[in-house]
Amino acid sequence: MVLKSFIVTALLFGAGAQGAAEKAPLSSCGSPCPAVRVSTRPRMVLIPRLGIYYAPDSQYNLYLVNKIWFYYYDGKWYRSHTHEGSWQYVPFSKAPEVLKNLPQEFIKQEKAPEKKETKPSKKKKR
Repeated sequence: MVLKSFIVTALLFGAGAQGAAEKAPLSSCGSPCPAVRVSTRPRMVLIPRLGIYYAPDSQYNLYLVNKIWFYYYDGKWYRSHTHEGSWQYVPFSKAPEVLKNLPQEFIKQEKAPEKKETKPSKKKKR
């Protein structure tokens, strides 16, 4: 009976957690991680003086350092073993030194989500 209750509880909470994880997965530190999924491996270009690769054609700030993928977003670093994610938060102090000193020319400007302009509704006077 206890095992059956445990399984039902795990299924209920597991389904809810999975749905939330798809929206904004949490890292081990509790920070929301980006739900970035790059299905096709991007073209990577070597930054010669730094010895790392970046994805100039991607809309994301993706880098490859020693076979580990890094993603820069909102002033924070995330890492993954594949370009598809899932991404884990990396504290700045633990990020590779080469990424801490990355020249601005290799960091894409983040675009804020587009806000729809709302016009005030005109009320008809009677």
